[in-house]
Amino acid sequence: MTNDASGDRPRAGVKTSAAGANGLSSGPFSPVPSRSGAPFPSLEIERVLADSGNLTFRSKGTCMYPTIRPGDILRLRSSRAEDIPVGAIAVYRKPPLLFSHRVVGTGEEDGCIFLITRADGGGNDDRVFDDALLGVVTAIERRGRPVPLARAHHSGLVRLWFDGRRAWIRAAAAASRRRQGLLARAQEGALYHWLVRRWLAVSRPAISFTVRLPVPGDAGTVARQMPPDAFDANMEWWGRPLATWALNLHLNGARQPVAWIRLVRDETGTWRVEQTHVRHRYRGGGLDAALRRQLDQMLARKT
Repeated sequence: MTNDASGDRPRAGVKTSAAGANGLSSGPFSPVPSRSGAPFPSLEIERVLADSGNLTFRSKGTCMYPTIRPGDILRLRSSRAEDIPVGAIAVYRKPPLLFSHRVVGTGEEDGCIFLITRADGGGNDDRVFDDALLGVVTAIERRGRPVPLARAHHSGLVRLWFDGRRAWIRAAAAASRRRQGLLARAQEGALYHWLVRRWLAVSRPAISFTVRLPVPGDAGTVARQMPPDAFDANMEWWGRPLATWALNLHLNGARQPVAWIRLVRDETGTWRVEQTHVRHRYRGGGLDAALRRQLDQMLARKT
Protein backbone atom coordinates (compact mmCIF):
# COMPACT_ATOMS: atom_id res chain seq x y z
CA MET A 1 0.00 0.00 0.00
CA THR A 2 1.18 3.42 -0.79
CA ASN A 3 0.26 6.73 0.76
CA ASP A 4 1.21 8.89 -2.12
CA ALA A 5 -1.01 11.57 -3.54
CA SER A 6 0.67 13.47 -6.31
CA GLY A 7 0.10 17.14 -7.04
CA ASP A 8 -0.19 20.14 -4.80
CA ARG A 9 -3.41 19.08 -3.11
CA PRO A 10 -4.34 15.74 -1.52
CA ARG A 11 -6.84 13.61 -3.40
CA ALA A 12 -9.84 11.65 -2.25
CA GLY A 13 -9.66 7.93 -1.84
CA VAL A 14 -6.07 7.81 -0.68
CA LYS A 15 -5.53 4.34 0.71
CA THR A 16 -3.49 3.69 3.78
CA SER A 17 -2.84 0.60 5.82
CA ALA A 18 -4.33 -0.34 9.15
CA ALA A 19 -2.20 -1.99 11.79
CA GLY A 20 -1.66 -1.93 15.50
CA ALA A 21 -0.86 -3.97 18.55
CA ASN A 22 -2.31 -7.45 18.67
CA GLY A 23 -3.06 -7.35 15.01
CA LEU A 24 -5.62 -4.73 15.83
CA SER A 25 -8.57 -4.83 13.72
CA SER A 26 -9.53 -1.88 12.06
CA GLY A 27 -8.94 -1.13 15.60
CA PRO A 28 -5.69 0.68 15.74
CA PHE A 29 -4.60 1.97 12.37
CA SER A 30 -0.97 2.63 11.61
CA PRO A 31 -1.15 5.30 8.94
CA VAL A 32 2.47 4.91 7.97
CA PRO A 33 3.51 1.40 7.00
CA SER A 34 7.30 1.24 7.12
CA ARG A 35 7.66 -0.48 3.76
CA SER A 36 6.02 2.44 2.04
CA GLY A 37 9.28 4.31 2.46
CA ALA A 38 7.41 7.37 3.65
CA PRO A 39 9.83 9.39 5.77
CA PHE A 40 7.18 11.57 7.41
CA PRO A 41 5.52 10.57 10.68
CA SER A 42 1.80 10.17 9.78
CA LEU A 43 -0.90 10.80 7.23
CA GLU A 44 -2.44 14.30 7.00
CA ILE A 45 -5.91 12.80 7.22
CA GLU A 46 -7.75 15.93 8.31
CA ARG A 47 -6.72 17.79 5.15
CA VAL A 48 -7.79 14.94 2.87
CA LEU A 49 -11.14 14.71 4.64
CA ALA A 50 -11.66 18.45 4.41
CA ASP A 51 -10.92 18.41 0.69
CA SER A 52 -12.85 15.30 -0.30
CA GLY A 53 -15.21 14.39 2.53
CA ASN A 54 -14.08 10.76 2.51
CA LEU A 55 -11.08 8.50 2.74
CA THR A 56 -10.39 4.78 2.41
CA PHE A 57 -8.40 2.45 4.68
CA ARG A 58 -7.43 -1.20 4.54
CA SER A 59 -7.80 -3.11 7.80
CA LYS A 60 -5.23 -5.60 9.07
CA GLY A 61 -6.46 -6.35 12.56
CA THR A 62 -8.99 -8.33 14.55
CA CYS A 63 -10.49 -6.28 17.41
CA MET A 64 -13.64 -5.62 15.33
CA TYR A 65 -13.70 -9.20 13.99
CA PRO A 66 -15.84 -10.65 12.43
CA THR A 67 -17.62 -7.45 11.38
CA ILE A 68 -14.33 -6.05 10.05
CA ARG A 69 -11.71 -8.56 8.96
CA PRO A 70 -8.09 -8.24 7.86
CA GLY A 71 -7.96 -6.92 4.31
CA ASP A 72 -11.38 -5.25 4.39
CA ILE A 73 -11.61 -1.80 2.81
CA LEU A 74 -13.25 0.85 5.01
CA ARG A 75 -14.65 4.13 3.75
CA LEU A 76 -14.55 7.02 6.20
CA ARG A 77 -16.63 10.23 6.15
CA SER A 78 -15.75 13.30 8.19
CA SER A 79 -18.26 13.79 11.00
CA ARG A 80 -18.77 15.39 14.41
CA ALA A 81 -19.53 13.49 17.61
CA GLU A 82 -23.05 14.88 17.88
CA ASP A 83 -23.87 13.51 14.41
CA ILE A 84 -22.69 9.92 14.97
CA PRO A 85 -25.36 7.55 16.35
CA VAL A 86 -24.89 4.70 18.80
CA GLY A 87 -24.03 1.55 16.86
CA ALA A 88 -21.96 3.33 14.21
CA ILE A 89 -18.20 2.76 13.85
CA ALA A 90 -16.14 5.84 14.69
CA VAL A 91 -12.52 6.48 13.68
CA TYR A 92 -10.43 8.54 16.07
CA ARG A 93 -6.87 9.32 17.14
CA LYS A 94 -4.98 7.98 20.14
CA PRO A 95 -1.46 9.06 19.17
CA PRO A 96 0.42 7.64 17.47
CA LEU A 97 -2.35 5.38 16.15
CA LEU A 98 -5.87 5.60 14.77
CA PHE A 99 -8.67 3.41 16.10
CA SER A 100 -11.94 2.24 14.61
CA HIS A 101 -14.38 1.15 17.32
CA ARG A 102 -18.13 0.95 17.67
CA VAL A 103 -20.07 3.72 19.42
CA VAL A 104 -21.83 2.27 22.48
CA GLY A 105 -22.94 5.51 24.09
CA THR A 106 -22.58 9.29 24.28
CA GLY A 107 -22.02 11.87 26.99
CA GLU A 108 -21.37 15.54 27.63
CA GLU A 109 -18.64 17.29 29.58
CA ASP A 110 -18.24 21.06 29.95
CA GLY A 111 -20.73 21.54 27.14
CA CYS A 112 -18.83 19.21 24.75
CA ILE A 113 -20.40 16.05 23.34
CA PHE A 114 -18.25 12.92 23.43
CA LEU A 115 -18.63 9.37 22.17
CA ILE A 116 -18.11 6.20 24.19
CA THR A 117 -16.54 3.55 21.96
CA ARG A 118 -15.64 -0.11 22.38
CA ALA A 119 -14.20 -2.78 20.11
CA ASP A 120 -16.62 -5.53 19.10
CA GLY A 121 -14.08 -7.99 20.47
CA GLY A 122 -14.25 -6.39 23.91
CA GLY A 123 -11.79 -4.33 25.90
CA ASN A 124 -11.80 -0.93 27.58
CA ASP A 125 -14.13 1.88 26.57
CA ASP A 126 -12.75 5.14 25.14
CA ARG A 127 -14.21 8.62 25.44
CA VAL A 128 -13.81 10.43 22.13
CA PHE A 129 -14.24 14.19 21.76
CA ASP A 130 -14.36 16.12 18.49
CA ASP A 131 -10.70 17.12 18.71
CA ALA A 132 -9.69 13.44 18.36
CA LEU A 133 -12.52 12.32 16.08
CA LEU A 134 -11.84 11.87 12.37
CA GLY A 135 -15.20 10.55 11.25
CA VAL A 136 -17.48 7.57 10.83
CA VAL A 137 -17.17 4.41 8.73
CA THR A 138 -19.79 4.55 5.99
CA ALA A 139 -19.02 1.33 4.12
CA ILE A 140 -17.03 -1.89 4.39
CA GLU A 141 -15.91 -3.77 1.30
CA ARG A 142 -14.62 -7.36 1.34
CA ARG A 143 -13.26 -8.90 -1.86
CA GLY A 144 -15.21 -6.36 -3.88
CA ARG A 145 -18.54 -6.88 -2.11
CA PRO A 146 -20.28 -4.67 0.48
CA VAL A 147 -20.41 -5.89 4.09
CA PRO A 148 -23.05 -4.90 6.70
CA LEU A 149 -21.86 -2.31 9.23
CA ALA A 150 -24.02 -3.68 12.05
CA ARG A 151 -22.39 -5.86 14.66
CA ALA A 152 -22.75 -9.54 13.87
CA HIS A 153 -24.27 -11.63 16.68
CA HIS A 154 -23.41 -15.32 16.64
CA SER A 155 -23.96 -18.13 19.09
CA GLY A 156 -23.04 -21.76 19.55
CA LEU A 157 -20.65 -23.37 17.09
CA VAL A 158 -20.55 -20.32 14.81
CA ARG A 159 -19.33 -18.12 17.65
CA LEU A 160 -16.74 -20.71 18.65
CA TRP A 161 -15.51 -20.87 15.05
CA PHE A 162 -15.11 -17.09 14.83
CA ASP A 163 -13.37 -16.96 18.22
CA GLY A 164 -10.95 -19.65 17.07
CA ARG A 165 -10.37 -17.90 13.77
CA ARG A 166 -9.60 -14.60 15.52
CA ALA A 167 -7.16 -16.33 17.87
CA TRP A 168 -5.42 -17.98 14.91
CA ILE A 169 -5.08 -14.65 13.07
CA ARG A 170 -3.56 -13.01 16.14
CA ALA A 171 -1.17 -15.93 16.71
CA ALA A 172 -0.09 -15.84 13.05
CA ALA A 173 0.52 -12.08 13.26
CA ALA A 174 2.60 -12.50 16.43
CA ALA A 175 4.66 -15.27 14.79
CA SER A 176 5.23 -13.07 11.74
CA ARG A 177 6.50 -10.23 13.95
CA ARG A 178 8.90 -12.62 15.68
CA ARG A 179 10.20 -13.88 12.32
CA GLN A 180 10.69 -10.33 11.12
CA GLY A 181 12.60 -9.50 14.30
CA LEU A 182 14.93 -12.47 13.85
CA LEU A 183 15.49 -11.60 10.20
CA ALA A 184 16.21 -7.97 11.08
CA ARG A 185 18.85 -9.05 13.58
CA ALA A 186 20.47 -11.34 11.00
CA GLN A 187 20.50 -8.49 8.49
CA GLU A 188 22.55 -6.39 10.88
CA GLY A 189 25.41 -8.89 10.80
CA ALA A 190 28.72 -8.51 8.94
CA LEU A 191 28.10 -11.59 6.76
CA TYR A 192 24.79 -10.26 5.50
CA HIS A 193 26.34 -6.85 4.76
CA TRP A 194 29.09 -8.56 2.73
CA LEU A 195 26.46 -10.49 0.75
CA VAL A 196 24.54 -7.28 0.02
CA ARG A 197 27.68 -5.56 -1.26
CA ARG A 198 28.47 -8.54 -3.49
CA TRP A 199 24.92 -8.63 -4.85
CA LEU A 200 24.93 -4.93 -5.66
CA ALA A 201 28.34 -5.22 -7.32
CA VAL A 202 27.18 -8.10 -9.53
CA SER A 203 23.64 -6.96 -10.35
CA ARG A 204 24.54 -3.26 -10.74
CA PRO A 205 20.95 -2.01 -10.24
CA ALA A 206 19.97 1.37 -11.69
CA ILE A 207 19.90 3.96 -8.89
CA SER A 208 17.58 6.96 -9.10
CA PHE A 209 16.49 9.66 -6.67
CA THR A 210 13.32 11.61 -5.90
CA VAL A 211 12.56 14.47 -3.52
CA ARG A 212 9.51 14.16 -1.29
CA LEU A 213 7.78 17.25 0.13
CA PRO A 214 5.11 16.83 2.83
CA VAL A 215 1.73 18.51 2.69
CA PRO A 216 1.69 21.19 5.43
CA GLY A 217 0.20 20.24 8.76
CA ASP A 218 1.06 18.45 11.98
CA ALA A 219 1.58 15.25 10.01
CA GLY A 220 1.90 14.25 6.42
CA THR A 221 2.67 11.31 4.23
CA VAL A 222 0.39 12.81 1.64
CA ALA A 223 3.15 14.49 -0.30
CA ARG A 224 4.38 15.79 -3.59
CA GLN A 225 7.24 13.97 -5.25
CA MET A 226 9.60 15.56 -7.76
CA PRO A 227 12.95 14.84 -9.46
CA PRO A 228 16.04 16.33 -7.79
CA ASP A 229 16.74 18.57 -10.79
CA ALA A 230 13.40 20.35 -10.27
CA PHE A 231 13.98 20.89 -6.55
CA ASP A 232 15.39 23.99 -4.87
CA ALA A 233 16.19 23.76 -1.16
CA ASN A 234 15.47 27.50 -0.87
CA MET A 235 12.04 27.29 -2.48
CA GLU A 236 8.80 28.29 -0.80
CA TRP A 237 6.28 25.53 -0.15
CA TRP A 238 2.61 26.44 0.10
CA GLY A 239 3.56 30.09 0.56
CA ARG A 240 6.05 29.44 3.34
CA PRO A 241 9.79 28.76 3.52
CA LEU A 242 10.43 25.05 3.13
CA ALA A 243 10.91 23.48 6.58
CA THR A 244 11.45 19.78 5.83
CA TRP A 245 11.96 17.44 2.89
CA ALA A 246 13.33 14.01 2.12
CA LEU A 247 15.63 12.58 -0.52
CA ASN A 248 14.59 9.07 -1.58
CA LEU A 249 16.73 6.43 -3.30
CA HIS A 250 15.11 3.94 -5.69
CA LEU A 251 16.50 0.82 -7.35
CA ASN A 252 15.62 -0.13 -10.94
CA GLY A 253 12.86 2.47 -11.16
CA ALA A 254 10.75 0.95 -8.37
CA ARG A 255 8.03 3.21 -7.02
CA GLN A 256 8.94 2.62 -3.38
CA PRO A 257 12.32 3.88 -2.14
CA VAL A 258 14.76 1.52 -0.47
CA ALA A 259 16.52 4.31 1.42
CA TRP A 260 15.96 7.94 2.32
CA ILE A 261 17.35 10.94 4.17
CA ARG A 262 15.01 13.37 5.90
CA LEU A 263 16.16 16.95 6.50
CA VAL A 264 14.82 19.78 8.64
CA ARG A 265 15.79 23.44 8.75
CA ASP A 266 17.20 24.51 12.11
CA GLU A 267 16.85 27.91 13.79
CA THR A 268 19.84 29.26 11.87
CA GLY A 269 18.29 28.33 8.52
CA THR A 270 20.78 25.49 7.95
CA TRP A 271 19.59 22.12 6.68
CA ARG A 272 20.19 19.37 9.22
CA VAL A 273 19.85 15.61 8.65
CA GLU A 274 17.16 14.38 11.02
CA GLN A 275 16.91 10.78 9.84
CA THR A 276 18.77 8.39 7.55
CA HIS A 277 17.10 5.08 6.82
CA VAL A 278 17.98 2.08 4.64
CA ARG A 279 15.62 -0.88 4.45
CA HIS A 280 17.03 -3.87 6.32
CA ARG A 281 17.59 -6.04 3.26
CA TYR A 282 19.87 -3.41 1.68
CA ARG A 283 21.88 -2.38 4.72
CA GLY A 284 25.62 -2.61 4.41
CA GLY A 285 25.52 -2.12 0.64
CA GLY A 286 26.62 1.51 0.62
CA LEU A 287 23.26 3.02 -0.34
CA ASP A 288 23.46 5.47 2.57
CA ALA A 289 26.74 6.77 1.12
CA ALA A 290 25.10 7.14 -2.30
CA LEU A 291 22.33 9.18 -0.70
CA ARG A 292 24.85 11.44 1.02
CA ARG A 293 26.74 12.06 -2.21
CA GLN A 294 23.53 13.00 -4.02
CA LEU A 295 22.49 15.24 -1.13
CA ASP A 296 25.84 17.04 -1.10
CA GLN A 297 25.59 17.65 -4.86
CA MET A 298 22.05 19.05 -4.53
CA LEU A 299 22.87 21.39 -1.66
CA ALA A 300 26.06 22.60 -3.36
CA ARG A 301 24.13 23.26 -6.55
CA LYS A 302 21.39 25.25 -4.81
CA THR A 303 23.60 27.45 -2.64
